[in-house]
Amino acid sequence: MIIFAAISSCLLLLAVILVLAPLLNALPMCILTVIIVMSLRSMFQKFSELPKIWPISKIDFLIWIVAFVTTVALDVMIGLIISVLFALMTLIFRSQWPRWERLVQLSASQPYFDNPKPANNPNIRLFRFQSPLLFNNVEFFKLGIYNAINDWKNKTDINHHNIVVVNR
Repeated sequence: MIIFAAISSCLLLLAVILVLAPLLNALPMCILTVIIVMSLRSMFQKFSELPKIWPISKIDFLIWIVAFVTTVALDVMIGLIISVLFALMTLIFRSQWPRWERLVQLSASQPYFDNPKPANNPNIRLFRFQSPLLFNNVEFFKLGIYNAINDWKNKTDINHHNIVVVNR
């Protein structure tokens, strides 16, 4: 169903370009500029989302800035190529050197945080691996799990034979 919608929208756009292009040729350049700027209004509204993106993911923020600056300063095609290559480079670096966190819940009403202090409930430990699990970072994942389990064993005196690993 989605493929049909994409194909039909592409055909409609092609028909509009082929039919309306000769009619738009007589329009002054300023009117065509207004049409383009209004169609790019959503891109300009993305600036308001940048302060929200920064605390969540500085890498995604940087990808957006690189894409915007290279597209505006250089050219659309060059900017697109540089943006895609930069995003792929950050993906490679993120998968090569992933981060992991041992999460604890400080109180029942709060979310889980990365905190070195022991949790209120010593029976529960959460381990967050912040990278896609790929062949090149499996050893980092195993090392992080083993370190978290050993740290848990050293800090508690609970029977550790029934450790359950849950992935959401």
